[in-house]
Amino acid sequence: MAFQVQDIVNRQSDLWRALFAMPKVELHRHLEGSIRLETLAEVGYEHGVPMPSYDPEALRPYVQMTAQDPATHEAFLSKFAVLRQFFCSPEVIQRVVHEAIEDAAADTVRYMELRFTPNALAKAKGFSLEEVITWVCEATQEASKANRIKVNLIVSMNRHESLEIGRATLEAALKFREGGVVALDLAGKEPGFPARPFQCALSGGAPGRARDHPARGRVGGRRQRARCHPEHARGPRGPWCARRGGLQHDAGGAGGAGCF
Repeated sequence: MAFQVQDIVNRQSDLWRALFAMPKVELHRHLEGSIRLETLAEVGYEHGVPMPSYDPEALRPYVQMTAQDPATHEAFLSKFAVLRQFFCSPEVIQRVVHEAIEDAAADTVRYMELRFTPNALAKAKGFSLEEVITWVCEATQEASKANRIKVNLIVSMNRHESLEIGRATLEAALKFREGGVVALDLAGKEPGFPARPFQCALSGGAPGRARDHPARGRVGGRRQRARCHPEHARGPRGPWCARRGGLQHDAGGAGGAGCF
């Protein structure tokens, strides 16, 4: 059974209210996982996107982990099947960015790193990776200013997709280092899709133990730190971290991120 936060957290308690009011840092919020159910239903209906339902509550089990779901990596990733049909125009992509940042600010988050997968946002309508990153960067700058929150971006690629897509994603990300992109994430299906091919193709580095260390380079005048995390499905055997062009690469699973 999937873990349900609401089963153990009393959001009416004094402790919860005090914690909620505190300013917070969030280092890994998924853009594709931050879509409001109402927005998903509304945009899907307006654009004729085929969905199991256009009722927000009826859509919930298709896009969120529920108590009925097995607590597995595969069950989690299956929720993106519906979500990734949804990015059908630049306006929709930018609306989701704006709303994700608005919601973070409402949660009293003061600094956030927002993670998104350009290829997933691009392929529904054949957008280019650079177009998608441009739209996300523009919306991030606008929404950050409007909501008084600092937001940087993590660009993600999937290990179960081709190395060519990975290389293209990296090259696109490098062009936006001055536009708010601060990290590259290797995510996706772990069983049967090891990180090593991406490590060799993108950086030529070597596997190592998870660690935090200061990066030698700077991006946009900011001193960077690199974080390596193990592959969630393989335990401590999977971490690696390498440098290329001032960017730090990380081999996290769904939910892992590395800064550059």
